[in-house]
Amino acid sequence: MRSKINTKRVVLLVVFLVVAVYGLVRFGHWLYYRYTHAVTEDAFVEADIVNVSPLVPGHIKEFLVDESEKVKKEQLLFVIDDKDYQAQVRLAEARVKATESKLNVLKEKLKQAVYAYELAGKTVREKINAAKHDLEQVRAQFERVSKDYGRFSTLYKKRVIGRYKFDRVTEEYKRVKNLVKVKEAQLKMAEAQMVELKIRKKQIDEIKQEIAATKKAVEEAKKALDVALVNLEHTKVKSPVDGVVAKRYLQVGDFAAAGYPVLAVYDTSKIYVLANLEETRFKGVDVGDPVDIKVDAYSGKVFKGKVMKILPASAAKFALIPRDVTAGEFTKVVQRIPIKISLDDEAKKLLIPGMSVEVGIKR
Repeated sequence: MRSKINTKRVVLLVVFLVVAVYGLVRFGHWLYYRYTHAVTEDAFVEADIVNVSPLVPGHIKEFLVDESEKVKKEQLLFVIDDKDYQAQVRLAEARVKATESKLNVLKEKLKQAVYAYELAGKTVREKINAAKHDLEQVRAQFERVSKDYGRFSTLYKKRVIGRYKFDRVTEEYKRVKNLVKVKEAQLKMAEAQMVELKIRKKQIDEIKQEIAATKKAVEEAKKALDVALVNLEHTKVKSPVDGVVAKRYLQVGDFAAAGYPVLAVYDTSKIYVLANLEETRFKGVDVGDPVDIKVDAYSGKVFKGKVMKILPASAAKFALIPRDVTAGEFTKVVQRIPIKISLDDEAKKLLIPGMSVEVGIKR
């Protein structure tokens, strides 16, 4: 009986010693880990979240993705009702067509006006040259007739020639004199047509000015069409990054203002841990240090990471109401330094933004 009791005591003692040794080993490991690592539970999984908003306002017509769905860059996310924007495109196209048609009409009008001007100019110059030539000949003839008339007038006064012959000379003199007046009038009429040519030239200049203004109107109409087409394209809102839809703020039929967030998408390639490490544990932490990451959702699993960035100010500097110690009272509070930690590929696939984690940064 006594031997059985002794055996039980030995077994209990052995168990106690094993548990004690195991506990000491675990405690020693814990103590060593705390000595060689900066540990904090004030850490969360974060991600670069992009608020996706339309560039044009309108009612949401359709969602092509929902919350928690993975999306690719340039994937269509949702559509804004485009009826008004299609109408703007049609109106802009009509304006372009109308101004281009007007421009073509003006170009044809200019072509005809230039042709008529050149033809009229050629005709007028020919008439003027012909009138000048005829006038020169008639004036030369009148000069000869005037001399004959003067000579015959003297002879007639001296009774050297008869009345009949003098009348014939006088009649020829008057005829040629009238002919000179006629040719002078014809020359003036021909030269007067030069004024009409100037008017035609002015009309051509006016058409050219109208063409220049219409060309400008065509360019403006095309620019307006480009804007209308871009606005129509903007009714189809696409994802700016590869990621996951984290939040949907509006529903189908809601009015979305330009620049107002409709979806939130977080970039799966830029998931990281943001740890707030007490300044008393900060010593020895540098960029590039390896990090152990533990998550309650994956008990017993340790993810790996590295210190990516140490922010240059404590979180207290960005508090909504900063501390003011100028009044006299002061309580020393241990501050926390934000540290950005990158994750390995496995962690990026499993961890979700918002999870709380425990990190151990190897010093």
